[in-house]
Amino acid sequence: NGQYFTAQVGGQITGIAINKRMWREAGITEPPATWDDFITALHKLKEAGHTPLVYGGREWSAGVPLSYAIQTNLYDPTRQADQPSWTVRRDRGEVKFANDPVARLIMERMIELVDNFVVKGALSDGYNEEQRDFFTEHAATWMMGCWMSGDIEPLKVDFEIDYWPIPSMTGHQPLIINTSHQQRGWAMTTSATGIYRDKALAVLETFYHPAVYQAYLNAEGMLANASKLQGVDGPKSDWQPTQNLFDNMRRAVDRWGTTPGYFISTEDYPPTGYVRILARVMQEILAGTRDVDKLLKMLDDDWDAARKGQG
Repeated sequence: NGQYFTAQVGGQITGIAINKRMWREAGITEPPATWDDFITALHKLKEAGHTPLVYGGREWSAGVPLSYAIQTNLYDPTRQADQPSWTVRRDRGEVKFANDPVARLIMERMIELVDNFVVKGALSDGYNEEQRDFFTEHAATWMMGCWMSGDIEPLKVDFEIDYWPIPSMTGHQPLIINTSHQQRGWAMTTSATGIYRDKALAVLETFYHPAVYQAYLNAEGMLANASKLQGVDGPKSDWQPTQNLFDNMRRAVDRWGTTPGYFISTEDYPPTGYVRILARVMQEILAGTRDVDKLLKMLDDDWDAARKGQG
């Protein structure tokens, strides 16, 4: 109706990308329901002669497995709307990583993951190396967000990839993380007038032109949430493996459902730089630390320092 608003520009999800052929050769055709099942499946992949997991410890992506586990377990997906999230309780001082039994379980499982399935030299690898190893079929599993699908067509990846939910450590069903609860988008100042207002509106109008919005969804592998744009109902690709993955992502969301993790509302967001905090802890595990208390204390100390830095 002639009004413009800031907006989440695409439906971003995070889950687990798998090489369907390799998982099938290991005898597994359904997503593991529990973390125990997931670990068993990774062992079966190894027994079948496949590298089970791509993982790089050098960059932000090092924190992804830990982030997945925290969002789907520490942040209770069955939490009632009137109950405070773990973030709120942590900021109130009601709970810490060091005294939360679920946080301890998560850390123990991260050590198990590193000990059994992370290859030597991972501390030198980052996101690009993870992508290379998965897309060249050197490993069967990549714990990564939907944006990885936008590179399949330009890189001419030609095998079938499925997208699976994150298995549970605490008894709920596997879930896809819906990070689109995080607020982001376009904004313009309310004082803008004349040519400056016209230019700002032109940016918004250009981005939400159906052709531009479609190209954005394709590049990021995001589901559409600007639902009133005619002819744009999600990402599309003429490269069949990419389109198959887009379709598999939709089916995963419909079948398994989603959780917002810690992207519930503004007050529930972790401190700025949280993914880097998680990456540091995983790097510490990669470097040989097996003291769970020390690792949990790192999370608490970094949380407090980051909150203090936010003022």
